[in-house]
Formats: sequence, C-alpha cells, structure tokens
Amino acid sequence: MAVDEPRFLIVAMDGLRPDMISEEACPAVARFIAEGCMWPRARTVFPSETRVVTPTVATGAWPARHGQIANTFPTPGNGPLINTAPVEGLLAAVEHFGDALIAAPSLGDRLAAAGRRYVVVSSGTAGNAYCLNPRARGREQAVFSVQGPEISTPAADHAGIEERLGPVPAQALPNSERCRYATRVLLEEMLPKHDPHVAVIWYSEPDIAMHYAGIGSDACRDALACVDAEFAQVLAALEARPDATGWNVILLSDHGQVTIREKIDVAAEMRAAGFRAGPRIDADTDYAVVSSSSGNVMSRDGRIAKLADWMREQPWAGLLFARRLNEVEGHVAGSFSLGLVGLDHERTPHLVYTLGQDDEPNRWGFAGGAIAGTGDSPPVAFGGIHGGLHPKELSCLLAARGPLFPAAACAEAPVGPIDIAPTVLAAFGIAPAETVAGGPLIHPGLPQSRAFEVVAGDYTARIEILEIGARRYLDSGRRAS
Repeated sequence: MAVDEPRFLIVAMDGLRPDMISEEACPAVARFIAEGCMWPRARTVFPSETRVVTPTVATGAWPARHGQIANTFPTPGNGPLINTAPVEGLLAAVEHFGDALIAAPSLGDRLAAAGRRYVVVSSGTAGNAYCLNPRARGREQAVFSVQGPEISTPAADHAGIEERLGPVPAQALPNSERCRYATRVLLEEMLPKHDPHVAVIWYSEPDIAMHYAGIGSDACRDALACVDAEFAQVLAALEARPDATGWNVILLSDHGQVTIREKIDVAAEMRAAGFRAGPRIDADTDYAVVSSSSGNVMSRDGRIAKLADWMREQPWAGLLFARRLNEVEGHVAGSFSLGLVGLDHERTPHLVYTLGQDDEPNRWGFAGGAIAGTGDSPPVAFGGIHGGLHPKELSCLLAARGPLFPAAACAEAPVGPIDIAPTVLAAFGIAPAETVAGGPLIHPGLPQSRAFEVVAGDYTARIEILEIGARRYLDSGRRAS
C-alpha cells in the first residue's frame, strides 16, 4: 500500500465525559485535542448505551436501521431476552438473529468489498467486539476480544496471541491491565501482522471505574490516567512508522455518565399497580420488562395505553416512547414517536422509557444524576449510569488529528459516532450504504436547534435536537412536569 494512502486508527475511551478532560487528568488526550480538531457539540445516539453506540460507529446508521435498539431487550413473539454483554448472551443472540443481529451493512462489510483491511481490538464486553465488525468471521477479518476465542475471530489468532503475550488479564476495578493488554495486541500483533487500512481499539475504561466507583473517584482518575498513557504509547508507535504521515486518528467516547441517585424496580412497581410484569411473557405475565435507566416493555397484546397512563403519574418516570402517531408523538398519550429519536425498528418493544434525572453535582463535583433501574449493573448508589437523554449522557468526546483534519481547530458543527463510518468510507472513495444517516465529520454550517414537546394532562416532556441539513443529533430530553 502506498505511504500516502489514507489510514485510520479509531480509539475509543468508553464512557469518558468531555468535561473530565484536562492537562492534569489526561495530558495525552488534552494535547491531542489542542493539536487536532475537536467537536464540542458531539452527541451520541439514544439509548446512550455502549452496545447501541458500537454498531452505530460501525454502520453510520441509527438504531432504527442497525437493529441493536438497547443493551438489553425482549424480542418480539415471546423470543429470548437479548443481552449481548456476556459471551453466552451474545452467542444466543447470534443464534437467534444470525448475521442480521446487526441488520445494516457495516464498515467491515464495505471495506472488505473494496479490498481494504480492517482490524478490531476490544477490551470491553463480548457484544462490544462483535458489534464493531459483526460479520468479520465470515470475511476472515481480525477481531480480537479479551472475552476469549469464542468472540475473537480465527484471523485474530487468539490462542497464538496468548502464547506470545501471555494470558489475558482478569477483569478488575479499574480494568487497567486489560486495557494495557489491548494496546500490546494492537501494536505487537494487529498493526505489524495485518497492515490494516483501518484499525479500531476500544478501551473499556474509564466506563467500568465510573460505574462501580463513581464519576470522579480515585478509581475513575486512575482508569483515565491509564488509558491516557496507553493512548500516548499508541500515538508514539504510529509516529515511528514509515507511513506515519498517512495516519488519521479519531478519538471518541461512546457516551457520558451521570450519578445514580436511587434505584427503582420497574417491574415490581408495575406488579404492585396490578400489571402482570416480569422478565418475559408467560402464562402468568403480560408484560416483559427491562428495568433500566433507559428501559423497555413488551406487551403480550401490544396494548400499552393504560400502562403509559399509569407510568406518567409516577414521580420516578421520565420520557415515554411508542409507535408513531405522527413525526413527533407516539400513539399513546404523553409519548414521543420512536422515529423522532431513530429507534423505530421492528425489534423495538412497545414502550421505551427513561427514568427521572437532575443536574445536581455528585460528591466529586460532576453534575448530573438519574434514577437507575434494578437491571443496571452498578451496585452502589453513587456509581455512574448511562442510557438516557441527560445532556451529560448524550455529550461525547469526538476529536481527530491527521492529514484529513484541520489542525488546532474547534468545529462548531454537531457530529456524533454516527459520522465515523461515513468519514472513513469517504476517504477511500467508497459509497455509503443506503442505511447510513451520518456523513463526513468535516462539514460546514451551524445547527438549527429544535424543541419538541408532548403534553398529557399535567405531564409535559421535552426533547431538544440539533439539526444540520438532513443530519440530526439528540441534545437533551427531560420531563418538564
């Protein structure tokens, strides 16, 4: 490959809030931003969950097109509960959906068709690695996951890597050793052996430390310092390559986090109110419920009007989303249309909801809080959570440096993870699939801010969206009364 041909390295620091970045906390990231291009108005998709965002990065499509509509969701027709985080959950989901688990064409698909090489290294969950290149196994593309050879592809040679680098470290808090191992896999295995046109490395921190120790905690700071040091090492390795001038580096976080204020067992609350709710629909259950800060409900008969009426009255409830009545409103009172937030896929349960939120600071001074569902993993009341529409959850890091990006620039246009795949494809002259809703990161113009409201009795909810041309970015969503 010619030295002057574009190459890309996409680096993700899971969960990193942009307001955590400073020269003291993460000097390599701060220097990268100062020397490159940053988008302060970068916004992620809804639900603001990793295994919704990773396929968005890979496809450039809304969840409505790629089909991964939540981290966890029940399937239509009383099928299995889909949770792609653990190995067994991902394998069950792949068995159920096949290659259509991620329904839209991905970056890996498009690059392979154009004869371009693509590799992925992930220190996150099984679903994290899979969603970044869902059909890699059939295309003999290299995906390495710390979750093991069942999730890694044969082309990655997981067993051989462990022979050469030692076994994958156990997960810990913070997950620093696995992040360091991922760097070694990228630099010692993937880059020299696969010579990729496009490479992705996904660090699972500071997300894990924020979840389990709190946003701004000692563990959070240690985790951020770790991935910052790994990022510096990766940049130095690229700069030492003979083709260094051809590399474009895109740095992102998939979402932010807010602090848990309390936990609500939504299914238990529903049962107390007379709704037969549980984890799946059976002889004794009419509603399959995922109790999360961004949760969902599948109804046996599809009827949710009574449930929506009850939920709007609950002080812990946030926003509701249902099938389309019109562009803005869902078909039940007080709900937004799923289409408004790019979530109207055939897999989407009948009702999607968020829980209450606030803007108060936590014990370390980081603003933003939310009620969490019992299905959310952090066991501590002061841990971090994400999934909803709080501005601190939707705001994500997006910065880039390289020959395709202006130096020392701060771009005012809104962008998001949805724009990464289209940017890469455009650089290689590869036409995007028709499912793509994003576009190149470098584009002119300022956004139009639009607000949408739904009202039902004393209940009012509001969503704010940034639009530029046909591109749409979610800015916030909250219950007003």
